[in-house]
Amino acid sequence: MFVLGILVGRGTAPVHFDIEKLQHELTALKEAVLKKERKRFSVQPDAFDKGQELGFYEALKERDVPGVSQKMIRPKKRITRTPSAIIQPQLRKRAASASQEPKPKKKVAIQVASLKDPRAADNMVAKFKRMGYPAYRVIGKIPNRGIWYRVRIGSYPGRSQAKEMLITLRKDKVKGIIVEY
Repeated sequence: MFVLGILVGRGTAPVHFDIEKLQHELTALKEAVLKKERKRFSVQPDAFDKGQELGFYEALKERDVPGVSQKMIRPKKRITRTPSAIIQPQLRKRAASASQEPKPKKKVAIQVASLKDPRAADNMVAKFKRMGYPAYRVIGKIPNRGIWYRVRIGSYPGRSQAKEMLITLRKDKVKGIIVEY
């Protein structure tokens, strides 16, 4: 192989390639493909200008258009107040409505384990999923203790639904606590 490589490199091999001819053929093929693609996805520049009547827009400017009431056509009003005078009342309305809205309730889940080893936590999640429980892993960072991987089951809107699942888990001999997040 080495000798064959040297022979080809020096031009003494029995097979000769006309590099320029191959490049010209490759260029011609590339241009043909590009031409076909341009033709396939071409947009006619005059297609939008031909036959487009804009009389509809001109008719809207007129006052007496059949089917359009004068209430629909509003004259442009000039704003005489400063922008801050307009924005401030809107911000006050938003702040007032935000304070009146009830705060969203925290969701509840059942935590069945808190482990230092991420693989063990993943294995436990897989085990609970095989049992049919909606299990997942959460990362908890505890100061001066490091990272802990918590295995939790479900997401419930309230404690009553979580208590029902906790009873089901206890039947499968799984202990857990209800946590809010």
